[in-house]
Amino acid sequence: MKKIYKYSTVLLLLSLLGACAARGPYKERIVRVRDMKNNQSSLVYGQIVMPSDMWYMEHVMLQRVGKVYVGMGLRGTSEPIYVSPDGKFVCVNIKPGKYMLSGFLIGSNMSHLGKQALNYTIEVKPGKSQYFGALKYIEGKQAGAFRMGTFGLEYDKTKARHAEILNWVSKSTVNTKWQGPVNKKLKKYKRYLPKEVKQEGKKMETKKKK
Repeated sequence: MKKIYKYSTVLLLLSLLGACAARGPYKERIVRVRDMKNNQSSLVYGQIVMPSDMWYMEHVMLQRVGKVYVGMGLRGTSEPIYVSPDGKFVCVNIKPGKYMLSGFLIGSNMSHLGKQALNYTIEVKPGKSQYFGALKYIEGKQAGAFRMGTFGLEYDKTKARHAEILNWVSKSTVNTKWQGPVNKKLKKYKRYLPKEVKQEGKKMETKKKK
């Protein structure tokens, strides 16, 4: 795991001050994604796993390598993306190509990966639903008045984590063409879900049949 430097000390200090008034714990939130544009459109999903449920993920930046992003606010920093407070994210209707995790915003703390972003990439294929991975946020040195803080990212390759994220993506793609391929993949991972989540899924299926 390589150290990654936080680029904005001011934002970090603001987030630390804001932590005192945190309204957590923050849990998974279901989002509603846009429907599939065409059969060449792709979907990418993953998660930044934070060390505390008192941390709130505001935004994740997934960028195409070599593309310049401009625009107003956070929307201009990434491909169209949907984010849950617990760090789960899904990006829809993106074109084939190489994409990287360039940064994310936790609370008011913006973390840019800089050149390290090229260590966290995915080759997106046309018409596919692909797993970017789950990355654990590892706290490093805190920022000081004249020193940038550091953090690290480590892949969580467990099937249980993948299953949990897929289950969220399935709920977030209801009534879209994405849900079919997502559910097909989820079937392979359902046995790794906690019992309570499996029971919840069975109840929902029963309601649909009624």
